[in-house]
Amino acid sequence: MKKLRSLPLLAVLVLAGFTGAIASAQNVFVSNPGVGGIGNGAVAEYDPSGNQINPSFTPGLSAPGALAFDGSGNLYVANGTVVSEFGSSGNLINMSFASGLNNPQGLAFDSSGNLYVANNGNGTVSEFDASGNLLQAAFISGLNGPEDLVFDQSGHLYVANSANNTVSEYDSSGNLINAAFASGLNNPQGLSFDGGGNLYVANRGSTYGGGSVSEFGPTGNLINASFAPGVNLPNDLAFNGSGDLYVANSGGSGGDFYIMEYDATGHLINTLYDGGFFVNSQPIYVAVDPVPEPAGWALLAAGAVACLGSWRARTPRTQPSA
Repeated sequence: MKKLRSLPLLAVLVLAGFTGAIASAQNVFVSNPGVGGIGNGAVAEYDPSGNQINPSFTPGLSAPGALAFDGSGNLYVANGTVVSEFGSSGNLINMSFASGLNNPQGLAFDSSGNLYVANNGNGTVSEFDASGNLLQAAFISGLNGPEDLVFDQSGHLYVANSANNTVSEYDSSGNLINAAFASGLNNPQGLSFDGGGNLYVANRGSTYGGGSVSEFGPTGNLINASFAPGVNLPNDLAFNGSGDLYVANSGGSGGDFYIMEYDATGHLINTLYDGGFFVNSQPIYVAVDPVPEPAGWALLAAGAVACLGSWRARTPRTQPSA
């Protein structure tokens, strides 16, 4: 009977190990618009070590751009004037999930499952519900070359404005909070938050061999103007569940385009997909396969402990023999 006392602890350890295994097994998805971004692009899938799993995870695209996963693990791709939806295995669900867009760039989902699209062509952000119905063509307007979108944990929306080198902040209703939450940038493109609420901005710059990734605190204070050294025209950012940052570098020559992976302190871990994976193309956008929320796994572990404890309480004790 003493072994039963260790079962709850064992359940926690097993579930924790299982959660860690899932977090470390997140695959990486990269959109490659092709030569000139017309007609021959694809979204490729790679494992965390940079091994190509599928060179064309999403078929039938003409000029794939920004990527975003919804809460169910479906992948959405900005594709010309529409946003296309694919299942978790790459199956096409809806080629025109969201349509009527104007040079769509960044994509982001809010906590209710609504999709927001940055229209670079007319300086707006459009809002669609979880079924692809248009809610607001101009949820936000008057933007300056919007490139990417990201929500923080409070539901505030941040927009990278490439034309005036700022990141602006809006509340969940689209009201402006701060026109220059982050400033002093250089052609800002990709945005991403880490688990501590710090905002990272890909400064693409304009010169081959240039660009940087800047880190800002939750109040917009500059923490590090050059968090990720060695980047080359960075265009997009994405964190995995372990807190590592992936940077899509659109600069390169002779097909030498690449994704760089950094740890939480800004040290380079790996240069992924180097050596011609993206010949005649550019890795413009990057996204990481979502994993279950840590809180969900904690609840699952707690439930397992409770169930095992209840089972133990109902198990009759064996009486010692006389």
